[in-house]
Amino acid sequence: MNPDVAFREIDGHLLLLGPGDSSLFTLNGTGRLIWPLLVRGRPVHDVALALERAFGIASAQAVNDVIAFVGELRARGFVLPG
Repeated sequence: MNPDVAFREIDGHLLLLGPGDSSLFTLNGTGRLIWPLLVRGRPVHDVALALERAFGIASAQAVNDVIAFVGELRARGFVLPG
């Protein structure tokens, strides 16, 4: 996680404030489920399992979705490589 990212839930929406450029990023329901798990340092497998259980999707799809989401967060600077 990037320690320079600020985040807050307001009226059921999870908002992330980007580092450096102060861009605002709103997470959907899936993102709201994933983000707190990532903040707590949960591994991709655990996050995917939570997604699988919450939405009744296949394990492979859940893993792919988490990897894609983390990639998008990384591209925007919300998650640091590593």
